[in-house]
Amino acid sequence: MIVADCIKKLNLAELPLHFKDLPLRRLPIDPVFGEKLMKLSPRGLIALAAAMSEWIIWRVDKHHTFESEPLVEAMWACSVHPSYLAPFQLENWPKPSDPLWDSPPSKAFFSVQYHFRKIIEGMIGYDHFHDLSNWCYNVLETGMFKNKKNKFESSTGKEMAFTFHTWLHKTIDKMAVLSPIDQITSKCLMERNPSEKFQNSFCWGNAICRNEIYGEFDSQSNRTKTIDSLLKKALGNPYLCRAEELSLNKCWDFTKHSIPMLQGNPYTFAE
Repeated sequence: MIVADCIKKLNLAELPLHFKDLPLRRLPIDPVFGEKLMKLSPRGLIALAAAMSEWIIWRVDKHHTFESEPLVEAMWACSVHPSYLAPFQLENWPKPSDPLWDSPPSKAFFSVQYHFRKIIEGMIGYDHFHDLSNWCYNVLETGMFKNKKNKFESSTGKEMAFTFHTWLHKTIDKMAVLSPIDQITSKCLMERNPSEKFQNSFCWGNAICRNEIYGEFDSQSNRTKTIDSLLKKALGNPYLCRAEELSLNKCWDFTKHSIPMLQGNPYTFAE
């Protein structure tokens, strides 16, 4: 899993990190972004969260000691089947006293995992997508660049944020074509207690291949092979469930939202 060309050419990881903490400024909700979210299937929504998260993962890649590639790989695997995501284990995270929490790059790496998990947990609503997009925008725009006079260099940050925002809207438009939501699924997501008819007709939508976001596929068979290759490679990913544990993974209780879980064999893809 390598950095996508559209992100790589920005040299995000090469830019200095001088911010003292992660930005907390909350931006107004983008109504156009909200309307576009409503057009994506559940699988499309998770894929969008993975794509957005990549900007921050690669932004801080060279400024901490964690491996970025497995996290990116895991997020895209979860867009195929959300049950792949391993249960959250607090004991596996650094303790509050750990100096890693004093490092903004390390904190950003943990925070993007938190936001991504909230997307899946909160599939019933769309607020978490605004939280994630705002957070990504803020990280790129605020507090990361200082000039020789030790003042914030806003021009570079604003340029990065504008580039992200432009990319975000183009990407969500493309995803809406690749994995659109159907009317019944849309109603099922919006209602707290959807009828049995809606539940039985719920559709997770098309899985989106990461390569489709940054390029094109000339055939359905190539797309399926690429997704299957990703899942097989991700079999031992530390952020995902082991194959033998997948059927026991109860960390995502979709039944509370009346959403039926996807069916399928562990770490293989078949539509």
